[in-house]
Amino acid sequence: MQHYRLRHKLFTTFLSGYCLLGLIFLGTPKMEIFPFFSWFLFALTPNPSAEYNFQIITYGEQTFSPPIIYNEAKGIVPSPNSIKVPRLATTMAKALEENQTDEYHTAKRVFESNYLDNQKSIYQLIEINYDPLERWKTGEVKVTPVQTITIP
Repeated sequence: MQHYRLRHKLFTTFLSGYCLLGLIFLGTPKMEIFPFFSWFLFALTPNPSAEYNFQIITYGEQTFSPPIIYNEAKGIVPSPNSIKVPRLATTMAKALEENQTDEYHTAKRVFESNYLDNQKSIYQLIEINYDPLERWKTGEVKVTPVQTITIP
């Protein structure tokens, strides 16, 4: 019983001291001392992010002005909700940056045959940049064309 009381007092003292130090460190600039006192599960300010996708300019006989992002082309293209399309766009963009022509052409061939049904089309590989807080508040994103591709 005495051993239990000693452990209980030590544990209570440790836990109380740990919480007290954590509250004291809330006054530091980042409000934490990593890795000991981190009060936030997520970062205070999310990092700006970039992702790649495709923008459809023409598909078959249809022309879109302004162009539409592939994932928003429901009822127009096959599988607009596919999670593989942004992956293929990222693969193509990275292959372009690193001059890996085989990987680029493989991803391009897969996209055109599986997601555009090899129809006569003009589409763009685009980079979408945004700050998550601004996108949440205003919906603002910056779309930058990387390459325009034509399927004859």
